[in-house]
This record gives sequence, structure tokens and C-alpha cells, in this order.
Amino acid sequence: MLLYFYIYIGVTLLSILLSTKVNKTIFRADIFITLSLFLYAIPVPFNYIYLKGDSVQGLSYENCSKILSFNLLFLVFFLIGYYMYNIFKPPKSKFLDYSVDNKTLSPDFLIYVSLSFSLILLYGLFQQFGGITEYFSLSRFDLYKEKRDNNLGVFTVGFDFLKALIVLLLAKVLFIRKERSKEYGKLKMFAILLLSLLFIFIVLGSGDRRPIVGLLIGLSFIGSFYGKINEKLIMFLGIPFALIMQLLSYLRHLINSPEKMLVHLQSNYTPDWLDISKGELGNCYLIFNNLLTKPEKWDFFWGSTYLYNLTNLFPKAILPIRYEGIAIWFVSVFYPETYAKGGGYGFNIVAEGFINFGVPGIAITGFMIGIIANSLWNFLCINNTNPLKLTLYAMLLTIFFIFGRTDSGGLMKEFFNGTFLPIVSIFLLNYIIKQRAPKPEQIKN
Repeated sequence: MLLYFYIYIGVTLLSILLSTKVNKTIFRADIFITLSLFLYAIPVPFNYIYLKGDSVQGLSYENCSKILSFNLLFLVFFLIGYYMYNIFKPPKSKFLDYSVDNKTLSPDFLIYVSLSFSLILLYGLFQQFGGITEYFSLSRFDLYKEKRDNNLGVFTVGFDFLKALIVLLLAKVLFIRKERSKEYGKLKMFAILLLSLLFIFIVLGSGDRRPIVGLLIGLSFIGSFYGKINEKLIMFLGIPFALIMQLLSYLRHLINSPEKMLVHLQSNYTPDWLDISKGELGNCYLIFNNLLTKPEKWDFFWGSTYLYNLTNLFPKAILPIRYEGIAIWFVSVFYPETYAKGGGYGFNIVAEGFINFGVPGIAITGFMIGIIANSLWNFLCINNTNPLKLTLYAMLLTIFFIFGRTDSGGLMKEFFNGTFLPIVSIFLLNYIIKQRAPKPEQIKN
């Protein structure tokens, strides 16, 4: 295991150093995905080797070594696929090159739309859960179970749409400041801050950290792209942010009750809470350990999870009987009591490759994702200043960030609900407004 451990760290550091040397940004697709994979692959072996801790109950040294080798295999083939894309790069597409000019989707218009949408979403969310008092009295498990049982996924889509609007607003303001005047949009920057805080307030009650993390990553990327945020500062702040997220993994079931959360923190806190290998970042090993030690509970899926996950893109109102996803299958089979409470452990893209086609499936999945990631980076960010394309890439960064903790179904759903629908909706809105706007020759007449 020690050899795999140091090889994994070496490959990760080498790939990041080479990428930042060429592109001088931490927001490249390969860096984000490599770091995400690293965060979910290394903490458990590190704890096992140096701290002699038991991060995952029942995880043997042999299985820990084997799981680390699976993660290393995925990483290597991901990087091979990513850099091979440059050899067979297709011609640049003009998709979304349509002008998003300031006379249609102006920053003022985006502020009004975002604020109105925020208030409607907030009102609808509280109404669905029986009012504001009832909403904030429910635990995270209750909220998840309620959303799962009562088809309330529309609010998740609403969060993502609002997130895209706020990120696009920042991209538009900074684009105009760069093209016209550095003094432009000071009040609009304040509006972006208020909208972001309102968004965090709306989402925080659900105990779901993903939309908030996505918003912060998206705003950081846009700010960095236009030189308004120092990437070294982002990396520095990433450490305390990771610790806060780790602590929230123990407290988010009480997120709607700050008093109970404080009491729980004072009564139950131990230094182990800061051991990231025992929280969400250890889930990859927990998942794999169950698959390796309980083979009687499962059989190879032979690619069916990738096909079935397409049904997850449809809301339950349209497709009531659909595949719930490999993460739901996992928790229902291996942790039925947790499933009954509405909880879960997520799944892992590396483990999904394994349960479909065994070890070769891990290599194939990593290789294909590498090709896709590089194509997205080249299409959306190379020689581009289009605010809509930059917003699309900013939304994709959330997907890259969660790569180590989710499966293809989660990635598809995140892309469709959190990226495709919001961006296409904004694009169509821009197109409609521009088509209805009077032409210059009509104004003259």
C-alpha cells in the first residue's frame, strides 16, 4: 500500500504542476477533477499508514491497498484520456457563440429576475413544508425523506437556476467593467453579495451543502478569470473551508436548529471530528469495502447503471416509476436502516466502473471522462470571454468538484438540472428578448 500511496501523490502533484505551468490557473478541468479524486483517495490510507487509525470499520490492510490501487488506476487513465484529446482535437464548435449583449440580458435585468425568483422559490419551499416554522423545525433526514417521497426535486432545479443567474450576473458585470470602466457596477457588486447571502439562507435550511459550494466555486472562478480574486487566496481559504465542511457533516442533521446544534457540538465533539478520513471523504473506501467483503449481495451490472441513470433526468411527475440510482441501491442493500431514515452514503464513480465491468471498467471510465473533461475546457474557456460560456463552465466546476463522491447518475443529474437547464433557459430568454427588441433601422424610422 505504501508504494501505491506515494505513486498516487506523485502522479497528482506532477499533473497539477504541469497543468498550472501551462495554463496558470487552478480552475482547469483536469486539476479540479484530480484534486477531487485525491481528496477521496488519500485520507483513509494516510490514516491507516501513519496514524494507525480505523477510518472505515472492518477495512483490512489488504482491501485498503486494493482500493487505493483502483483509485490510482482510474487517475492514470483519466490523465491519459485528458491529454490524448489534444492529439485528436476536433474543430471548435460555435455552439453558444450567440451574442449575450448588454441590451438584452443586462445586469439590472438579471438582478430583478434573480431577486424575484429567490422570493418565489423561498415562498414555494416554505409552503410545501407547511410554513416557515415547520420548515426550520425539520431535521435534514426529514427534509431529504420529504423531498424524496413527495417529488419536491423541482426546488433543487430552482436552486441551480438561481445559482446560474447569480454567477452570470457577476460575469456580465466584470465583463462590462473590463470593456468600459473599472468604476462600473459598484452597486451591482453589492447586489450580487446580497443575492448570494439570500441564496445561502434559502439553501442552508435543507442541510444540502452542494448548491452553496457550487455558488462559491462559480463566483470564485469568474472572479479569478477577470483577475479580481487571487487564486493563492482561494487555495489558502480552501483549508479552513474544508474543515468547516467536515464539521458540518456531523452537525447538518441539526442545521435547522442552531441551539440544538450548539448543544450537540459541546456535548459530543472529539478531535476525531476533524479526521477527514472518517467523514464523507472516507466513503469511497466504505463503498468498496462493502463490495469486496460482501460479494453475495451484488452482481456485475454490465453497463446497465449508465443506461438506467438516463431515466433520472425526468422528474417523478413525468416518470413515476424510474431507476433511483446506484447510490440508493447501495444504501438500501447494505444499510437498510439508514435508507429507511432517509439517509445515504452517496456513491463513487470509480466504484461504479468496478460494479459494471470489474477492474477494466475502472480504466475505461477514467479514460472516457478524461476526454470529455478536456473537450469541455477547450470549448468553453480557451480564447473565450463570452459571459454565458464562462457561466456554463462555472456550473460544470461543481460537477468536477464532486467527482470523487458521486456516480454517473449524480453527474448526469447535476449536469442536466444544475447546468444544462439553467444555461439553456437563460440562452432562450436572451434570444427571445433580442428578437423582440426593435432593430436599429426601425428606431431610425
